[in-house]
Amino acid sequence: MTPKPHPPSTGRPRRPTPWLRRFATVGRSLRRDDRGVSEVLGAILMFGLLVSLLVLVQVNAVPAQNQQVEFEHSQRVQQDMLALDGALLRAGTENVPASTQIELAARYPSRFFLVNPGVGAGSIETLAPGTVTVSNARAPSASAYWDGTDRTFDTRVLRYRPNYNEYRNAPTTVYEHNALTNAFQSGATVPVDSGSFIEGDQVMLLLVDGQLSTASTRAVGVETTPLSSPARPLTVTNDTASGITLTLPTTLSAGDWEAILADERVANGGHVSGIAVSDGTPYNTLTVTLEPGRYRFRMARVGVGSDVDDTVLGPHYVTPVEEGASESIRADESARVSVRIRDRYNNPAAGRVTFTATGGEFRLSNGTRVASLTKPSNGTGTVSAVFSPDSGFEGTAVVTAQRDFDESGTVEARERTTFSVPVTDGTDEDTDEDVSGLNPWFSESIRLESVQNAGPNRVSVVLYNNGSVDRKMNRVRLLFYSANSGQPADWGKLNGDDADQFFRFGNWEPVDQSVVVRSKQPETITLEFDDAGNKDFFGLAVEYNGTSANYFVQIP
Repeated sequence: MTPKPHPPSTGRPRRPTPWLRRFATVGRSLRRDDRGVSEVLGAILMFGLLVSLLVLVQVNAVPAQNQQVEFEHSQRVQQDMLALDGALLRAGTENVPASTQIELAARYPSRFFLVNPGVGAGSIETLAPGTVTVSNARAPSASAYWDGTDRTFDTRVLRYRPNYNEYRNAPTTVYEHNALTNAFQSGATVPVDSGSFIEGDQVMLLLVDGQLSTASTRAVGVETTPLSSPARPLTVTNDTASGITLTLPTTLSAGDWEAILADERVANGGHVSGIAVSDGTPYNTLTVTLEPGRYRFRMARVGVGSDVDDTVLGPHYVTPVEEGASESIRADESARVSVRIRDRYNNPAAGRVTFTATGGEFRLSNGTRVASLTKPSNGTGTVSAVFSPDSGFEGTAVVTAQRDFDESGTVEARERTTFSVPVTDGTDEDTDEDVSGLNPWFSESIRLESVQNAGPNRVSVVLYNNGSVDRKMNRVRLLFYSANSGQPADWGKLNGDDADQFFRFGNWEPVDQSVVVRSKQPETITLEFDDAGNKDFFGLAVEYNGTSANYFVQIP
């Protein structure tokens, strides 16, 4: 086939087709938009730089700041633990309950665009019970119980543990035996305070009871409850030639206790002759030996948390009060005998004792005589009875006070005490023979200044010291009581004190409280009777240091 010839050229360029025109238009548009590319790339770069900066702050600055927050919290929580230490001591020595706030966890500040880690819950807890043993200790005033035999008691250790994200070497704070210490992960132990259970010849064992286990991100209140307190001193000495030994559970090392008790070492003027720590589970065992001598020994039990062991509380033994009957009395006189009920920690306990006697009976406030008398203790654990010899009895009467406190069916030696009361036939010289006179009024006398009715069954008496020296009231005696109407009073009390009660037809009663009539000054005393009325008349004998007097008093 013959190819078709092309048309002849006219010499002019051909016009572009429509699709070429559209392509050209698009191309021109693209060339105009290339001018905004740098702005977009700049924005992307700035955003990337900001993100990188935030990442750097999140990775480096936030952990450093949080570490500082956690460190500052660690300092605060140690102050909280010091406050808890003080609350435990007050509960044991002053019988004061308290609630101490412990800030368990650190709180991080809010950070815009940044992320804080989760707050770790700190914890405070009591550890498993451990045993405290006191060996070779004898108490002259309580020898039936403190007789040199080992005495054991339970206690617990209190521990605070932090849970930080950044403060890696934060200490665990531990309370044991009046000492508060920081234990670091490196093994170092640093005392938080200077407390311990020995100071000179003072030994104070503060026993912790109860179960506490709390983990939280917030502050919690730790209750401290007195269980056996306030801690009363008891004089103890070594039973054998060797010293008293104290064995206690501990989480610390021998070196730690050497540092804590350094000032109490014999070489430094103290009384600690030996310190040793042996390994054990769950506690190590601390053994402290005291040099032979006399010590003021105190114990207290304080509860924290829940599940306190009540079985170890309550009356445990009985001792005579030092002012118990020691002087001889006549057959027609009486003598007060007093005992004190204590718990196993030597502190006053509520209870009852039964008095019995050979050679006499016990007189009630209404004058009735009974062969056996059961009475409860007062707030100081003291129980008193008035013993009166049988008519015609001469010799030594024996008064026994006892109670089966643990209800074992047997009254043990610690649950019983006795008094020997010498009784004479009355031929000895009477105590009143050296009395300076009736309502005396001479240069060195204590005179009766005035009398006022102080209310129902009470009279206020003002005594004035004419002399040049102060006079302390040592003993009182109710000589007689004459009632204007009704029954005469059977007993009276000096300043309302149960310990200073005296009886009609009774013997001299020692004054336990301190009543001093200063030279050239008045002193007001209050006499309270079981039954008294206007115009009643009574006689009161008072023995001071260096003088004595009889006062005949009429109630206005």
